[in-house]
Amino acid sequence: MLERIEQVAHFSVGRGCGFAAIGILTFFVGLSFDLALALKSAGVLGLIVCFVLLGKAQRARTQPYKRTEVWILLKPQERPRAEIAQQLIGTVLRETYFSFALHAAIFSALSLASSLAFHLLRAA
Repeated sequence: MLERIEQVAHFSVGRGCGFAAIGILTFFVGLSFDLALALKSAGVLGLIVCFVLLGKAQRARTQPYKRTEVWILLKPQERPRAEIAQQLIGTVLRETYFSFALHAAIFSALSLASSLAFHLLRAA
């Protein structure tokens, strides 16, 4: 049961992050005439995604489990008992949000470092 909840949580948060990535990629392509600016913008937008995920992780344990996408995506026979559902789903979502926030932070750091490198190469 726990593996299925983790799988559904990963799918749910991953899908949301995927849509954010599409938006960031679109913005990046729109600024592709200036690679340093495009990378800097992608890095800043990635940081925004990271902070949103950290905020959601902070609230995950107290968010009513019946209002989460994880609960909705689970089949009725896969759902945990009400006595443990809040703690179980909240904890799994919190860990998943933190995991995706780490990936967003790494992406942002790489984008911002690349932006700085391109900016310095252009100035030299």
